[in-house]
Amino acid sequence: MALAVALLAGFVMLEARLRHPLIRLGIFRMRSITGANAAMLLVAGGLFAMFFFASIYVQEVLGYSALRAGLAFLPVTLGIIAGAGLSQQLIRRVGVRAVGITGMSIAAVGLVILSRIPVAGTYLGDLLPGLMVMAFGMGLTFVPITLIATTNVGAEDAGLASGLLNTSQQLGGAIGLAVLSTLAANATANNLSALGHVPTAAEGVSALVSGFHVAFLVGAFLMLSGAAILAATVRRSDVARIDNTNENPAEQLAVVESIAS
Repeated sequence: MALAVALLAGFVMLEARLRHPLIRLGIFRMRSITGANAAMLLVAGGLFAMFFFASIYVQEVLGYSALRAGLAFLPVTLGIIAGAGLSQQLIRRVGVRAVGITGMSIAAVGLVILSRIPVAGTYLGDLLPGLMVMAFGMGLTFVPITLIATTNVGAEDAGLASGLLNTSQQLGGAIGLAVLSTLAANATANNLSALGHVPTAAEGVSALVSGFHVAFLVGAFLMLSGAAILAATVRRSDVARIDNTNENPAEQLAVVESIAS
């Protein structure tokens, strides 16, 4: 961690001095770019963790094979596509900022639902509802965040803005998964220690699921934090260019296709 911080500091110093930097640091003065990337960092942390813990749940608790577990997540893709498609219509009516905040809030509700999955649960009755709410919220989130993060920039910075958003997504997913898996593991370990005896198989599964509950709740907090950051940093004037035009379908369609893949 210390080495990573040192390297990051060195990178920032170099970029600030070079005539043609890889990342022009002045781009972060735009509230739309800074706010959207910060929100994506948090959103990706909750999203990646959701897939990770839900996949373990269906295999280790519900007893699904790896293939069946993969098929169980196909409806999530449909939910994201549905949310992304609807977001294109809502952006024209209520504004890109409002749609993004609403999407993250809905995704947080989905994670809260997942935080209540029982040990003796079922896919259709207990897991799928939370997955679909989460997926729909993510569909409503990705298009607005992408538009906010790539607007107000000149043609020479278009690639940089897109690259920053992709980097935020990957970093958020990696850091979020590391943090949430640690919290989940600690919760599981604490529950097992509290038993005072060698746990049975059923007790072990129960402790495992209790760790999932913690991870999903923290993931919901990350989503709400992303919504709060977007609301606090991005003003309506920052996204007026998006809200006042209907010439976004091609860009939005590209985002939807990327999400679906």
